[in-house]
Amino acid sequence: MTFAEAIKQGIALQVVLPNRHRPFELDRRSVADIFLAETTLGAAVIWLEPFWCEMPTRKVCRISYADPLEKAAETRWVDHEPRYGPHCIAYQKPFLAERLTSDSPAWDAYSAWSIRRAGEGRDCDREAAWKRIETELAGIVTARLV
Repeated sequence: MTFAEAIKQGIALQVVLPNRHRPFELDRRSVADIFLAETTLGAAVIWLEPFWCEMPTRKVCRISYADPLEKAAETRWVDHEPRYGPHCIAYQKPFLAERLTSDSPAWDAYSAWSIRRAGEGRDCDREAAWKRIETELAGIVTARLV
């Protein structure tokens, strides 16, 4: 399954990033919404942190100029050489997304977010998430691919 197909199917995903303070340790973070987009620097993966709609003044969009490919049957997508660009996390190499499972440390945040999101309705849906991305990353994002 391609990364785009996983997003279209609404599979719960987590992004794996190096820990800022211990770069050889990885942190797993659940994502509220994740998109593939075209930017002024090419293709990118853009995601929002859980509870993004409750933080109207905080920057909650994250971007990686990556094109992840499937590495394990429908569970892991990797880009070993993501490009550096505006608003991306400089130490994020490689870009790694995984299927979120109940044994992941990020599962509790995802579960709490899912419950909260269901109660919020349209204010926190996928379309509202995309509008937030267009606002925060104005001038960078040119089109939504998935």
